[in-house]
Amino acid sequence: MAEQRTVNAGRWAMVHGRVKVGLPTVMIAHTVCANVIALDISQEKLALARSLLIAQSLDSLPQAIFVTDLEGKILLANLTASTLQANESQDRPKAHSQDIFQVLSDLEGVDETGDAPRTAERLAGRVLLTPSGRSFKVQVSPLDTAPSDSTGWLIGLVEFTAERLAEEQRDSLLRFLSHDLRAPQSAILALLAMQEKSLVCLPIGELRRHIELQVRRTLSLTDSFMLLDAAKSKPLDVEEVLMAALVMDVLDQAWPLAQNKNIHFKLDIMDDECCIVLGSQELLTRALFNLLENAIKYSAPSTTVHLNLSYQNGEVVLRIQDEGEGINEEDLPHLFDEFRQFDNGREKGHGYGLGMAFVYTVIQRHSARIECSSQPNVGTVFTLYFQPALLTDRIRCSDFPIQR
Repeated sequence: MAEQRTVNAGRWAMVHGRVKVGLPTVMIAHTVCANVIALDISQEKLALARSLLIAQSLDSLPQAIFVTDLEGKILLANLTASTLQANESQDRPKAHSQDIFQVLSDLEGVDETGDAPRTAERLAGRVLLTPSGRSFKVQVSPLDTAPSDSTGWLIGLVEFTAERLAEEQRDSLLRFLSHDLRAPQSAILALLAMQEKSLVCLPIGELRRHIELQVRRTLSLTDSFMLLDAAKSKPLDVEEVLMAALVMDVLDQAWPLAQNKNIHFKLDIMDDECCIVLGSQELLTRALFNLLENAIKYSAPSTTVHLNLSYQNGEVVLRIQDEGEGINEEDLPHLFDEFRQFDNGREKGHGYGLGMAFVYTVIQRHSARIECSSQPNVGTVFTLYFQPALLTDRIRCSDFPIQR
């Protein structure tokens, strides 16, 4: 009993500082502190590893993913999202310095509407059409740490560009079959019915001429449609194209058409390595011929068509200017629409509305640009901009184009 009281008294003295702590006690305390520090470090490493795992998991996803807080500030963007933003909005700040509303507006190439409510719910189902022609649908899901506690938003962009293009192609084909391809056949049937019921029949030679005209129209329309479809979907046979040679080749093809109307060509062509582009020789030739054919078709006799090929500000620039009927201002936004014809004030345009759609498709597939300016009864100017095939710092360009 006495010994027990002695042990208890010793413990009381150590607790209240009455007895000096020996070396073994110090070592124990040091070990405990070291274990606590190691535990903290392990927890930090675990948190870092968890964050790295989440980031790597998001980067492995094929669709663009943004993680935001409740106000829409972007906390994390996966690799697909960062690449998409870099490609579609190269002059914008990085994603982590923006909110999601601004990022989506930048991707679409429009200014954010200041009066619209800034809530993630309104983004759900939104469709984005980027300037490059890609299509995305926005999906939104809340981030929950507790059953009733939302801490942020997981926002994904699901691309459906291929599906949209397939649907547009289907609609175009149905329109082609239901209207444009049926029109010549209906005309032939009408001629035959008129020949059968009319008291005064057409001469056989004239009847055959009308039927042949409609048959050739059907074949031409089918060829134009198939060419447009090929320009949209088939892989490009890419090669180096010397634009000066291509222009001269197209001029040779268009020369008989110009001669019939006594139309002259005035050329200002740079024949230089600067004006080499990468692309399909066949498609570019046909697109340029369509533009030159229109310039001749809609120009009055004894006028001039101007062609200028130059190298300006790092781009190959081709300019085609006529002195023809011109295009009304209200028609310019629809100039490249399929099956679109225009009334110049005297008669409806010839053709089937596929030629300019073909030109635009070829230009888009070559990552080029086309601009049009026109004034009725004065003329039309088409300007095409191509990226050169060679690096500008490795070639020497002439200061002035070669006059021909």
